Amino acid sequence: MSLDPVTEEPSISPSSTMHSIASFCSLPPEILEQIFFALTTNDRLKLLLACSTLRDIWKGSAPLQYDFTLRNTAYLDIPNHPSQASSASSSSFQSLTVASETTVERRSSRDSAFVPPPLTYQHVAEPPRPQMLSPLEKNKLLTEREKRWETLDAECSRTLKTSGIAPCYELQEGIFLLCDEDLKSVTQKPTSIRLIPLPSVLDPDLANPPVPAESHKLPFPIADLTMDPTQDLIVVGEHRSNPSDPTHIPHRLHLLTLSTFECHPLAALGKLHFPPSTSEVVKTRQLLQVMGDVLLVQVSRFAAHWAFAGLGGIRNEDEIVAWNWKTGRVLARLLLPDKGWFSSFALLTPTTFVITTTSNVSPAMPTVPRNIAAVFPPVIHIYSFASDPDHDITPVQPLEADILDDTTARPVLVVQLELPHIACNVNIDGFDLRPDPAFPWSEASVGPQKPFTQDPGKGVLVFELHLDPEEGVQLPNGIRPQTKAYELFVLRDTLVTFAREGEERLALFRRQASWRAEVERTIQWSAWGEKGSRMLDISMPQRIWVRFLVILTVLRALTLAHQVCSCSGYRFISLISSSPGPPRSGHDGPTRCDLRLLDFSPTSVRRELSKARDDDDECSVSVKTGPTILPAESIWTDDVRSELPFCDIVRRKGIHATGVMMDDQRVMVICPLGSTNGEWSGTRQEVTVFCM
Repeated sequence: MSLDPVTEEPSISPSSTMHSIASFCSLPPEILEQIFFALTTNDRLKLLLACSTLRDIWKGSAPLQYDFTLRNTAYLDIPNHPSQASSASSSSFQSLTVASETTVERRSSRDSAFVPPPLTYQHVAEPPRPQMLSPLEKNKLLTEREKRWETLDAECSRTLKTSGIAPCYELQEGIFLLCDEDLKSVTQKPTSIRLIPLPSVLDPDLANPPVPAESHKLPFPIADLTMDPTQDLIVVGEHRSNPSDPTHIPHRLHLLTLSTFECHPLAALGKLHFPPSTSEVVKTRQLLQVMGDVLLVQVSRFAAHWAFAGLGGIRNEDEIVAWNWKTGRVLARLLLPDKGWFSSFALLTPTTFVITTTSNVSPAMPTVPRNIAAVFPPVIHIYSFASDPDHDITPVQPLEADILDDTTARPVLVVQLELPHIACNVNIDGFDLRPDPAFPWSEASVGPQKPFTQDPGKGVLVFELHLDPEEGVQLPNGIRPQTKAYELFVLRDTLVTFAREGEERLALFRRQASWRAEVERTIQWSAWGEKGSRMLDISMPQRIWVRFLVILTVLRALTLAHQVCSCSGYRFISLISSSPGPPRSGHDGPTRCDLRLLDFSPTSVRRELSKARDDDDECSVSVKTGPTILPAESIWTDDVRSELPFCDIVRRKGIHATGVMMDDQRVMVICPLGSTNGEWSGTRQEVTVFCM
């Protein structure tokens, strides 16, 4: 080896290079495997080009192949011995699932693939796993599942029947939970819950179901519910029959077990009380979500005075409270600004959530209704309720009304995401974030364990925006514009990154009180939405089995829909008509439909772009990388551009259906079997389960 007289840097001869590679490849296979694990995905692929020995190590290592599949499918491994793996792990939540892409790539691959997120709570007693799977077997299962999702080619299908309008339901961990009573009116609330285990590829005939198929009668009417089967938990919100009565008990949330429907043994308080309203209330709505130890509850209170919003007097209230459901401690509460529509939320991490709201917090504008988009523009907010170690205050319970409570921490706004500018004289009829269940954070504790689970820091969230031009607005041809509905797709990865960066700013601000930088960051649509989202015309204007509530106002009836269980990971499922033409009315009954899947996984997009796939009579697959341009018309001030890439998969089924749901292992298609008074949503249904 010689030194260049100018640069004095060593020059490496070809023979020295070959000798170094030979020495490197002579290391034991176990050492070479660990070196692969320590590299990023791109560096691993570069190392494969060095020599055939390294390629053989790569191809022959089942753990390496399984880890590579996990990285490219947004899944996390569940170890065969979770207690040992958990105790050996010292990584934090942020370092495992919320870190930036660079950080994730540089982290040890073995940690990311074989160590789950740290557990901060006591486990429910866990049944023995019937079979321990090797990395080779896990990789085969996951690879085959992802292959089926590429073309929506189900391994098998099964059919079940239900009855009732199912105003409350949820789908998680192979368990379909619903209230299936035949209710006589929209004001009547269900009182029983039915658990339905669902078939899967590994158990198509339910020889080993996760829970028994049975119904449970509760001693109170149900307002809403959510569940986390990985913790044997179901949270049931009790409906208040007369919320305007000041002597009536506040909203109560019951913490029960899925296995017995008794009080959950890990809950210090069997019931949690939501704070009372500050004024007389006509109707309420509840939204619930669980992530690990955290229970987030939103209660919307409203009255018919909405038609005269801004004229003074009582107003609607949207309030959120976060609990540690195991200790019963209140973590935070937030009273949202007054507006003419309801907010909805989703947990991003155990200390952050995203919510739809407005950026205008004016207490009174007498001449302008609060649903005018140009005055009260809709925005997406991300809040943090991470505790402040220097100001730890124990909230006093039961909670009082917001203005009387000075002991409970308030969440901190860390990010405001703006939407495209909306034209004048356009009303907001709704801005909803579909409350799809959060991914599980721990190993399954009910029924047989899964070998792997979806990464809670990745996926896609769907926002639904309904805009209505006011009467008197006309297009140039004299036609009055109709109400427009849009679906806004945003990667969960993006929102989680925004939340993590916001909490970093918040932590720095708390450490340096004199630091003048703002914790809150406002990001315009052009800076985040054009490249980081995709806005499309709504795919299914009418779905059966939506969580709904009808409000009779002075001027008109509003229907508030929450179409849950339409997303899983990066995928979004919908129905399209098998026949061309305008959509039929929901009163006409089910029509023949095909399945349409939008896959926003960056890996899926890259894979499809590298393939030369030919469409056939049963399935078509296309990749959308070009921008979507929504014309301004009378809705927007300018054309709206968005270009988040996605795969568009259509499976031609020709099946009679009016609704569809999904999770990571199956697609459920719903078809009513008859009508009642012309309505096709309040009768018996046939549910076809396609196992993926």
